[in-house]
Amino acid sequence: MTSLGPMTIATPLGPLEIYGGPQGVRAIRFARSSTKGQEVRIAPGQAADESKAIPDDGHAGSAVPDDAFPAPVRQAAAQLKEYFAGHRREFDFPLDLEGTPFQLAVWRCLCSIPFGETRSYAWVARTIGRPTAFRAVGQAIGSNPIPIVVPCHRVIASDGSFGGYTGGLDIKRFLLRLEGAEAATG
Repeated sequence: MTSLGPMTIATPLGPLEIYGGPQGVRAIRFARSSTKGQEVRIAPGQAADESKAIPDDGHAGSAVPDDAFPAPVRQAAAQLKEYFAGHRREFDFPLDLEGTPFQLAVWRCLCSIPFGETRSYAWVARTIGRPTAFRAVGQAIGSNPIPIVVPCHRVIASDGSFGGYTGGLDIKRFLLRLEGAEAATG
């Protein structure tokens, strides 16, 4: 099967590209060209307003119909739209993650952080049985190929500060506000 490239969906953060195959989603990437340099804002407890997002044609102007994409990619697109509309708290489409055993352990741990809650890098390190590896945890989180779904945005510093985020701190703040998350660490 020839690769179709990513399916692109409209979100309040600008377009999101979803990559994957029949086994599952392999990556989600922020295509921030339409929001570059702009802070993303949402009121606490308010659902995201997709009217400010780019038009949603499913695949950024290509002539490929949505049903040509593998089922996990289509499921991811539908579930991410529901998440941004405030109607979904968990994702259940298949993932096809590749990484080192350490990275995979970190990413599995991230998936256990409940919607609307945050945890610290130190909490993740303790939870995976590597209590002194919080810097390595930060590096594994930074290489997470499936943001939002593998919720690296829910990890903050032990002092309550946001720490970093590959997509940018404005996106991390947006996602935490969307989920109504308080900056409480575990």
